[in-house]
Amino acid sequence: MPTWRTGADTDAYCGHCGLELAHVIVAMDGAKPARVQCKTCKSIHGFRRPAGTPDRKSSSEKARTPRSKSKSKPPETDLSDLLKGRNLAAARSYVMTQAFAANDLIRHANFGLGVVVGSPAADKVTVLFACGLKVLAHARA
Repeated sequence: MPTWRTGADTDAYCGHCGLELAHVIVAMDGAKPARVQCKTCKSIHGFRRPAGTPDRKSSSEKARTPRSKSKSKPPETDLSDLLKGRNLAAARSYVMTQAFAANDLIRHANFGLGVVVGSPAADKVTVLFACGLKVLAHARA
């Protein structure tokens, strides 16, 4: 299976041209391309694998492969519960170069006041804001 990244070239089916052509990856969904731009007609559309390229495991392979547990999301709790009894003036302004830990209070320029509820990766934190959970970069040089 190829290793894809944003900006890389890949072959895909273009519905506008009706052909399998070279495309540039413009958006990713995990490890797969989500959106591509045709190098011929310049249209941007969802990624469609070329014909004859295996897309998914066959049903017999699926039956033999045990299901893996999905990544656990931090429990969604009410932000007001997490803010009770805390000094809101002590909230640190969000800057992606700073490191944050669980239960840190953050003030974000767009999302407002939030509380760190998890860390899905070494350079990312999950923060609960009034508008919902957001994954933010942190501890980046």
